[in-house]
Amino acid sequence: MSIHKKIVFILLFLGQKPTIFVMPKETSKETEPRKSRPIWLRVLRIIGKVFLWFMGILLGLFILAWLALLISFPDDKIRRMLVAELEQWLGVEVQAESLHLEILSGLSLN
Repeated sequence: MSIHKKIVFILLFLGQKPTIFVMPKETSKETEPRKSRPIWLRVLRIIGKVFLWFMGILLGLFILAWLALLISFPDDKIRRMLVAELEQWLGVEVQAESLHLEILSGLSLN
């Protein structure tokens, strides 16, 4: 039951005669025609949107690659691989306590 039917029912129940109001659809306001933007501004806006989409996709791919690297190569596994490579390359025993893989500073081995 729509709200209008409910209001009419309540008014009839209270003993009042409902008055029907017809709402005009939309009043047409005389508006000035929209001014078109200069072509250089439209081109600049499109280039800006393409650039932002490109940078967003690039950032998303970078984050996904970083997460895949962190999941597939935990710190302990990288440390063991790095120690083995260093021992083979240097020909001496190498000991490493901890390894940290960070986005900005890269790989640090203690």
